[in-house]
Amino acid sequence: MSKRVFVGIGIPQEIIEECMNIQAELSDLSILFIPPEDIHLTLLPPWEMINQSSIEEKIRIALRHTKGFSLHLEHLALGPNAMKPRFIWIVCSASEELVKLKKALLTVFNISDHIPFIPHLTLARLSQEDGKRLKHQPIKKSLKLSVPVTSVELFESPHQGGAGYKILASIPIPFHRSTFSH
Repeated sequence: MSKRVFVGIGIPQEIIEECMNIQAELSDLSILFIPPEDIHLTLLPPWEMINQSSIEEKIRIALRHTKGFSLHLEHLALGPNAMKPRFIWIVCSASEELVKLKKALLTVFNISDHIPFIPHLTLARLSQEDGKRLKHQPIKKSLKLSVPVTSVELFESPHQGGAGYKILASIPIPFHRSTFSH
């Protein structure tokens, strides 16, 4: 039986708590917030998986030349387009290490991706009406948060109408003698 899965980076509890604080600050906007346990950074979009062990092996292959790095959360914004926003998200720095990791995963999974990579954590999904209303309300907030990335997760995404993501596997980034980038 197939499962709908995607590859991403799980977010530690202390950063989730910061995200919840930001959501609380935005609570007067009457929008659909992402449940805290579902906040993550997507590296590969969802697809139907049949063989989990082969997927985990492909992730391990992609991680071979990856070293641990830090994910830097930079600012809150409307995305992906401020004139037609569909999300409120935290934009993360597209560091060299993060971009290399995404490219390695795309290569191993033989995926060609022509969508610009804007690393982000989605905090809220916006309806078309919400987007129209909020495009005239600047949502900007600088952040100075970072988190070490030591693993990549295989998430199960619920099928249509379902709720909640589930981590099926957490594949550690192999330890290299370098330190985390700051």
